[in-house]
Amino acid sequence: MSSVQPTDIQTGGSVPPSDEYKIMVLLVDDQAMVGEAIRRALLNEEHIDFHFCTRAEEALAVAEKTRPTVILQDLVMPGVDGMTLVRQYRASAVLANVPIIVLSSRDDPEIKRDAFAGGANDYMVKLPDVIELVARLRYHSRSYINLLQRDAAYRALRESQQQLQKTNFELQRLTNTDGLTGIANRRYFDDYLAAEWRRARRDGLELSLLLIDVDFFKLFNDTYGHVAGDAVLRRWRRRWTTAFSGRPICRPVSVARNSP
Repeated sequence: MSSVQPTDIQTGGSVPPSDEYKIMVLLVDDQAMVGEAIRRALLNEEHIDFHFCTRAEEALAVAEKTRPTVILQDLVMPGVDGMTLVRQYRASAVLANVPIIVLSSRDDPEIKRDAFAGGANDYMVKLPDVIELVARLRYHSRSYINLLQRDAAYRALRESQQQLQKTNFELQRLTNTDGLTGIANRRYFDDYLAAEWRRARRDGLELSLLLIDVDFFKLFNDTYGHVAGDAVLRRWRRRWTTAFSGRPICRPVSVARNSP
């Protein structure tokens, strides 16, 4: 087995532009002559790295470690046949979308049909013409790299949207909530009352409004201090929240700290 240091393109971080990716070709073939011929064909090709595996029983592990952008898979191999390997690649979470080009010594329509049905992306009779081989390797690798970039960009977009939504919810909560009591403030009360008024007029319903005031609260604050007064308001908030729970029209709103 001969190898060139592979380029790992399936990372969880930011994704570089397409021209920064190297094409990694993995050839799985038990014939050393075929491996040498394809190695020579790709030797002077820019941005193409080559990896060669001769043992079918090692192919899946090598492919998952190498992270190729395209796999050249021989159909007839000792031990494990090529179509079994194709199915193993497709069952792997790492390799499920990697393009697979099947290599065969026969130009048989039925074999081609079975190869495509088993998960292959392309079919070539070996040894293929160098120009055609390189063109197909670049084509399939480019499609795969674009898929990785699209998925990474989509994940980044979703994370950004979720973070923005979380920020907006928090901003809305801070805007509509009294910092002391943790219940709706006057601004939210005005907006909610206006919405309920419009709904009542539209549906022909009655609308009731209950205003609660804590008498002589300023005197309480002056006597016991604002810390004790804030604790009282928080206890009242808990009672109001429980009392009005499940009632769609009534909602508790915060009270002024220094009511006369």
